[in-house]
Amino acid sequence: MPAEVNRARGRADTSGMNVRYHFGIAIAVISLLILLASAPSADAAPLDMTPYRGTWALIVYATDNDDPRPFEANLAISTEWNRFDARGVEIVDVYPGRHDVDAVGAQFAVAPSPFAMILVDPDGTVELVQRERQDIGELLRAIDLWKGTAKTD
Repeated sequence: MPAEVNRARGRADTSGMNVRYHFGIAIAVISLLILLASAPSADAAPLDMTPYRGTWALIVYATDNDDPRPFEANLAISTEWNRFDARGVEIVDVYPGRHDVDAVGAQFAVAPSPFAMILVDPDGTVELVQRERQDIGELLRAIDLWKGTAKTD
């Protein structure tokens, strides 16, 4: 109701307060949803590889969000993106806050390493693990040599 009507009826004007109250609740709910969406669940399971069956998956694994190696790895991958795309490689980033890194580390036998690039073939077998270096050429060669399907770029 307009403030004049409220004053005429002897009521206090609370319309501004109601808007601020509802806005505050909306902000609180949105903040809670963001926190819940970014936190791994208490019963987080290893990485579900079902969506990647039948295709290559390159998992960029890190246990620390402040580790620069995942960024460097993704930068190196992006410079060779056409070669990865031609081979049908899916890039999967695994990091704290999005995945249970302990469960994923155990799943791919890379724990306690803080960083790894894990190449998984279309059958779900781990073909190559790089814990320190980021040799993009080696990853691409491993894909090309799998079942003798060598490609030249």
